[in-house]
Amino acid sequence: MEAKKSLLGTKRYPREIKWKAVEKRNEEGWSWLELIKWLKETYDMDIPRKTAANWGYEYNMKQKGILGGSSAERSNKRKNWDAIEDNELRRRVGLGLTNGEIVESMNEDEELNNRFYTLGSIVQRKHRLGLSKEIKHNKGAEQRAKDLLRKDQKLLQYTNCNTIKVKCNTCSHEWFIEMQNLVLEKGCPACILPPNSYHEIYVIEFYNFGNPSVKVGISADYCNKRKKCFPEHKVIEVHKTTFKKAKEIENLIKEQYGIYRTTPPELHNNGSTECYDISQTELINETIKEQLYG
Repeated sequence: MEAKKSLLGTKRYPREIKWKAVEKRNEEGWSWLELIKWLKETYDMDIPRKTAANWGYEYNMKQKGILGGSSAERSNKRKNWDAIEDNELRRRVGLGLTNGEIVESMNEDEELNNRFYTLGSIVQRKHRLGLSKEIKHNKGAEQRAKDLLRKDQKLLQYTNCNTIKVKCNTCSHEWFIEMQNLVLEKGCPACILPPNSYHEIYVIEFYNFGNPSVKVGISADYCNKRKKCFPEHKVIEVHKTTFKKAKEIENLIKEQYGIYRTTPPELHNNGSTECYDISQTELINETIKEQLYG
């Protein structure tokens, strides 16, 4: 079965196939790789692993009512976006909100009652406004970040008003800092802890949250220390490595899976920015294994 091309040039697969595939995986308890094999045998479709996982994410959004119907399912009489809507969308993008968070906040805004916002409509509008590839910098916030950095640190990348990437001028270690924690920053983590010291990468699921999430974090002793700080959760895996490698992988996960970030309020100030949609658990864990063991 051939996939069609969307307006953005990406492949589009029939929704009935995507939803059936995700429901089949949930019923059988399959991994994404097992689902991909089934799709090949049943529909002769060669689906990348990440694409299949995205279907799971979309399915979850559909269940929550955030993902709307296809263009064929919607009325042709659509209201055009107005300047107020565009400005509100730009503001939310500038705040670093995920597409899902933008959908929820705009639907809850009583001043915006032109339409029911969906994941697809937000993605399309961001593309039309040139907001998809890069978030325009807030120069004031960027300068504030520079002013708060230590003299032995250099600002490498101002991602948005939530996150910056920093480099240590002493050891050349690079890491991400949440803007809200910048004033609490104690210096380069690689200089504080020996790069080869023992560390763990833990992957845990919070299936009871309002937005079920998977968290990826690092700790010197997850079982005896970090675990006690969290509400009820399921341990997927705890990987043993060095502090330097753990930090590198933690940053990699943030870069590759940032679009799926959930920031659950249940973990406010307790690692909420390291949480992603639970549909990404298997992919994230496999990415960690690939980085550790090849």
